[in-house]
Amino acid sequence: MALKNRSYISGNTVLKPKVQAEPGRIDKDLQKLEKSRRDFNRRNAIRANRVKRGILATIAIIGILSFITIFRSAMVYNLQMEYVRMQNETRQVQKQNEALKAELLKASAIDGIVTGSASLELVSEDTSKALVVDLSHDNFLPDETVMPEPGFLEKIMAFLDPRA
Repeated sequence: MALKNRSYISGNTVLKPKVQAEPGRIDKDLQKLEKSRRDFNRRNAIRANRVKRGILATIAIIGILSFITIFRSAMVYNLQMEYVRMQNETRQVQKQNEALKAELLKASAIDGIVTGSASLELVSEDTSKALVVDLSHDNFLPDETVMPEPGFLEKIMAFLDPRA
């Protein structure tokens, strides 16, 4: 059983088989292999670039979100500190108000006023020396009409008026 188109001997007892190949076919096969390898490498490179871009975009988004979160946390912290400071100021003002109210109560006591005026040698006035005025009727002079003084333009017009 021998093939007529092929010039080789088949079998396991052959020492060195001879294969005659077509000369242009090997070059075409090598070129096809090279082209397929280049296409495969190019597709892999494109896929790898896509993966890299995706990873970089994810890292950028995570970085931006982290920055925004930290920035907002700092703003909240500053607002909280300002709120605490304002509460402390309010408490201090309330304490000062209470202290002033206590002093006002002490100062408004009649006994304190009398002793304070005696220590300053103040004399209380007698009501018999007070002047009494009846304001039920009109004690004022009648209104006088005040003529407005002429302005600069009116003075010029009066100067140019031939009737004057």
